Amino acid sequence: MTSGPVSRRTALVTGAAAALSLPLARPAAAAAPTWRNVPLPEPASPRTLEALAATGPRDIWLLGAEAGLAGALLLRWRGHGWTRSMLPAQFGVGGNLFAASSPRNAWTLRNDWGRASHWDGRQWTEVERPALRAGDALSAAPGTTAWAVMENYKVPDYPVLRWENGAWVRQTLPLDRTDEPRRVYVGSSRDIWVTVRTRDVVPYNLHWDGRDWTKVTTVSPHGSAQELIEVLPVGRRLAWAYRRGSAVPNGRTLLRWTGGDWEDIPTPEWIDYDPRLASDGRGGVWLGTGNGVGRSQYVNYNGGEWTTAEGPERNAQDRVYVGAMRNVPGTRTILSIVQTGGVSFVERLG
Repeated sequence: MTSGPVSRRTALVTGAAAALSLPLARPAAAAAPTWRNVPLPEPASPRTLEALAATGPRDIWLLGAEAGLAGALLLRWRGHGWTRSMLPAQFGVGGNLFAASSPRNAWTLRNDWGRASHWDGRQWTEVERPALRAGDALSAAPGTTAWAVMENYKVPDYPVLRWENGAWVRQTLPLDRTDEPRRVYVGSSRDIWVTVRTRDVVPYNLHWDGRDWTKVTTVSPHGSAQELIEVLPVGRRLAWAYRRGSAVPNGRTLLRWTGGDWEDIPTPEWIDYDPRLASDGRGGVWLGTGNGVGRSQYVNYNGGEWTTAEGPERNAQDRVYVGAMRNVPGTRTILSIVQTGGVSFVERLG
């Protein structure tokens, strides 16, 4: 299908492009998979998009705001075009966390002292949240419930919450007393990651396999802590992550997990912003970078090699940042939000 955001065609690097490797010093100019623009409804003014969720090829959500943060914006794709959807009452503009697991289950959480809401397929309902806490992370996957991490700005307290029977319920995790959960990433009900800020010599993060939490260590060359910026759960024995820190080679690295400890994979040196991650559908990973000028810049790692790809042409003078990436379940399509010149666009591969 050519007019919508989703196609069942493969999102793989094929033919000659698959054989090209990327020198770690700079991107290669070569034939590559095509990232295309996704047409969106014309707004009254330019838009800013801050969240993207997809539970299937007929259920995709975009959350953002019109120019100047004058009004909140929620767009939905249901297989036949984008439409504006209702928002929770007194919905704030900017600073919203968003997650969805089905057409009948979606959640919003403010990253300040604002409200939390739940969508049941017919309407949004405001729900209680822990007092004096702001949202740090919110995640869900098709067929799962939602998980969140919150923060109390007055005292060191970072509760991890799970949506249960219409309410947010605090969970107990095997954390040391001074450690702080930072983000949560849901791949399935048996594949959940919680990143941890720790003072331990050997940093770790937590993985839930449906029965138990396991500490998964990340060891740096000098034994100092570093933080995972994003985790991409792909399966119960495959996950990708990106980290940065003073002890990490070049200050940043890609990580791969296949059931043991995290494995370091050096990234191209030219990547100087924290990228976003999406599975390439064949055991590798796409990184959406902030390095594009005039076009978005993507890089794929698979089979020990790096290849690059670009998005459609934008303003030739403006820096282009990839702000979010999502695989569309049930397809090989990847969607991304790109920001340039104060305006947001959506791009797709596949």
